[in-house]
Amino acid sequence: MQLVVFLTAFTEVAGVASLGPFMGLISNPDQMYEAGVFGALYQFSGSNTEQEFLMIAGVGVVAILLLSAIVATFALRYIYHFAQRIGAEVASNLFDHYIASDWIFHTQNNSSKLITNVSSECSRVTTGVIVPALIMNAKIVTALSIIMFLLWVNFLVALIGSLIFGTVYSLIFYLVKTKLGENGQKLTVHQNIRIRTMNEGFGGIKDILLMNRSEEFRKRFRDSSLIYGQAIGTQQTLSEIPKYWVELLAFGTMVLLVLFLLITADGNFSVIVPTLAMFAMASYKLIPLFQQIYFYMSGIKFSQSALDSISVDLKLWQKNLAQTSTPSSLMPESYELELDNISFQYPSKENLVTSNISLKIPENHMIGFVGPSGSGKSTLIDIILGLLAPKSGDLRIGGIKVTKENVFILQRLVGYVPQNLYLGDASIKSNIAFGLKEADIDEDKVISACQQSQLLDFVLTLPEGLETIIGEKGVQLSGGQKQRIAIARALYRDPKILVLDEATSSLDGLTEKRIMESIYKLASDITVLIIAHRLNTVKECDMIYYIHEGKIIDQGNYDGLMQSNSHFKELSKTS
Repeated sequence: MQLVVFLTAFTEVAGVASLGPFMGLISNPDQMYEAGVFGALYQFSGSNTEQEFLMIAGVGVVAILLLSAIVATFALRYIYHFAQRIGAEVASNLFDHYIASDWIFHTQNNSSKLITNVSSECSRVTTGVIVPALIMNAKIVTALSIIMFLLWVNFLVALIGSLIFGTVYSLIFYLVKTKLGENGQKLTVHQNIRIRTMNEGFGGIKDILLMNRSEEFRKRFRDSSLIYGQAIGTQQTLSEIPKYWVELLAFGTMVLLVLFLLITADGNFSVIVPTLAMFAMASYKLIPLFQQIYFYMSGIKFSQSALDSISVDLKLWQKNLAQTSTPSSLMPESYELELDNISFQYPSKENLVTSNISLKIPENHMIGFVGPSGSGKSTLIDIILGLLAPKSGDLRIGGIKVTKENVFILQRLVGYVPQNLYLGDASIKSNIAFGLKEADIDEDKVISACQQSQLLDFVLTLPEGLETIIGEKGVQLSGGQKQRIAIARALYRDPKILVLDEATSSLDGLTEKRIMESIYKLASDITVLIIAHRLNTVKECDMIYYIHEGKIIDQGNYDGLMQSNSHFKELSKTS
């Protein structure tokens, strides 16, 4: 890219340099008959008249200017594309970091902020930092090349002019840079507010309509949008202001140059015209260059807050990338799960969520976890899923200790059915094979998963079958149909361990009964772990663990716990 920049600068200087001699030749055609460059060119061209030679010389100058324009055009295209490729890499790397970060990271970071960083802030970094930096580099090289040429033509005039323009722009930038930084911070803050407001507004639209809260959301979005727009408007104003004053300065300097040349050249226009033409052409080139350099410098300062907001995460991505190990093909000999004195504590929290939990989960058993809200059931399951790493204690599968480096061994054996499933505005097939490209979806496995989850009969009633679009968040489906898709998604992976996390708590009794009957049929071939508030979903479990305040305080089958545990019996009355 830098070679392209230098080539552009060379052709720009060539364009400026060619104009002076041509104007000198126009003002004094006798030069073509004298010894020197014009005399040699006149002889070489074979021209018969002065007009013919001047025509050839004029065409030559235009050709040089045309070449300069062509090179500048292609250079600009190359720089823009190069910058956008860098910007795409920055956004992709940041998304890689977020999508691969552990569950703790996502519990501590608002999704609106992450979306703002990947979409808005990365875009600002691309258009406000990367593109300006690369183009400014090219403009500086070109400007310096033209100034060096002018110094060679007339050192004193070029030096004074360059110092005047450079000082004016530097002074203006120094005066406005603080304001630019402040406006950049406002843009970052209020863009995040705008996106969060949209996410909350569209995500909770039913509640907003029912509670008549739309005015609050409209006001919040409008207020942030006004501050956001004002910040951009201020930045654009501060970026453009110098142009008008510098134009005045440039014309004034040009008048002074004419007077200076008239005095120093004693009115000899054959000397004045070439120099004046080159300086006029150089000014024509330099004034926009100075303005663009200032414009890009102010843009970079304005966008610095965006760079600051993503740089920490990008450094973490780079660090994690260096530590990434090659996935192993190792598979455990059995799928027995063992928890040995597992304790867990969320960062910045004082209390343990789970404390010294030890248990064994044999293959092909159905295990239930029950207890009051906040007892630590879901956290324990997240540890079993490998989403959370215990503060102390060990988790093993088939005798293999699960670590951060090999957690994928466990996770590729697990199917997970959450209480609230994310459903995309796509087909049933795409939602079951979630995240896979169309070409990679195994339709036979999709149909098998539908059969196992008792979803196939419903799919067969639809005109488009598995290709039926279900709407954003599955808005066109009932609660039972959504949960069957959730189970089918989990079963599509051919799991050895199926985890249901309050998966039926929001369903009516009849729908829950039908779905649990589907689960019971699967339990003979795979391990099933069930978290439940309503105890009728764990009646068929081989073992039930009662959890209270992060500890297992009792265990047994349903009938045994009903006899021995008053808390369990009390909980059953609310089921």
